[in-house]
Amino acid sequence: LGIGALLPSQVQARGPLVDQNTYDSENGNVCVSETSLDCTYLEGGMEKTCISAVGNDGKPVPWAYFPAEECGQFLTATITMKMCNKNTAADKDILLYDMNINADEAEFLFKLVPYQFDKTQRILPGNCITIVKTENIEKCKVYPMQVKMLGNMPDKRPNNEKAYCESFVFNKMKSKKIEQPILLPPQPFKTSVDECRETSILQAGGTNVCDSEVSIACTFLDEQSGQRKSCIGPEQDFTFYSIRTDLCGAKQIEATIDMSICNTNTVQSGLIITPYVDNVPQNVFPTRYTFKKNNYNVPQRLDDIPPGQCRSYQRIQTIDTCKKNWPMSVQLEGNMMKSIAAGISGSENSYCYCYLYKKAVVEKIDPPATPPPSPTAPTTPAPTQAPVVSPSAPSCDETDVLITEIADPESNQFARYIEVYFRDCAGGAQPKYVTKNIVIIRSPNNVPPIVYNLKGALIPSNGIIVIC
Repeated sequence: LGIGALLPSQVQARGPLVDQNTYDSENGNVCVSETSLDCTYLEGGMEKTCISAVGNDGKPVPWAYFPAEECGQFLTATITMKMCNKNTAADKDILLYDMNINADEAEFLFKLVPYQFDKTQRILPGNCITIVKTENIEKCKVYPMQVKMLGNMPDKRPNNEKAYCESFVFNKMKSKKIEQPILLPPQPFKTSVDECRETSILQAGGTNVCDSEVSIACTFLDEQSGQRKSCIGPEQDFTFYSIRTDLCGAKQIEATIDMSICNTNTVQSGLIITPYVDNVPQNVFPTRYTFKKNNYNVPQRLDDIPPGQCRSYQRIQTIDTCKKNWPMSVQLEGNMMKSIAAGISGSENSYCYCYLYKKAVVEKIDPPATPPPSPTAPTTPAPTQAPVVSPSAPSCDETDVLITEIADPESNQFARYIEVYFRDCAGGAQPKYVTKNIVIIRSPNNVPPIVYNLKGALIPSNGIIVIC
């Protein structure tokens, strides 16, 4: 993910912030007053705003994002503040309160520092007191400013009646540094990713487009190779491990689960994704990290995601190899209502959604069949038959055995076999059975060693036994 800036030229222009208030003193005296403030600067010969909009949560939305190396630099801004008399009657002049008269006063404030002006002047109907100042604005800083208009209409209070006038406007002008996105280091395993785009059609025409991405990585340490391998694959269900059913109880796997939700809107777009909040009573969690139907409680998953950034979570999960299915999923659902600086109104539809589901599968293998019991001779042989000899220890060296052939075709796992040759026992006329522990050890990838014991197996006259 690259680093960039929400450049001033890409911020939607807005007019000054205005508050018009009608104050009724409840004695027939009604005063209409108005305050306003604005912040602008020039870029490329065009006038741009440096006023921060207010999100639905009441917090200021940055009017610009700057790379870290630009923070600390300054731009020159023009600050314009006004107090206006919006009365229409000629006898409704407004006289402002001064600190010498009242504990509270009318004021223009920039960074808590008042601008000086003549408070003794009357503001005639339809007129304003206007302050215009030039300020050096430091990038990535917050600059609070306000206009507070407090006074009365002196001609409407001959007997000291109430005739109040009041209006107030405030803005926390905020620009912000672009944070480094969370980047996972390169891994030798695959990460499953789903890239999503949601297009919201607006009633007034046009669309809002939200680009997002979710990803899952599941890895475990392969004891045979000493390397980490993936427990999920490109398909939804992925068999990552095989084990005999009689051995799974003693084998557990420690898997590392990495999940991410990402805002893949460009940094220059200024589009912020705000995940929907949980509805705990109804067990609804729109943005979630889930493993085997359990939602991980990660409060940070509900944090705003600036453009070009991710919210990532890692967890170590024990996998019981006697259980077959281990599903996992990640979901991002929300909107871009806080992207006011990018031209999106909080009341507009700006839906974001992305979902990814994977299942890690353990394959269980049946153990080898129990060898048949050794045959026994009849107690009373028929007189017309030759006596049947009960086999005992063969009159040959059954440890003189060689592996003579191995077949392991890559394309057909069911055509695998091993051929062994009992050299000293071949060519005999009497049946012979293996009486000692002669074992074949099979050790395929990702599977603990499987042992085939040939004890009790019949050695044919040619001395060859084939294990499939």
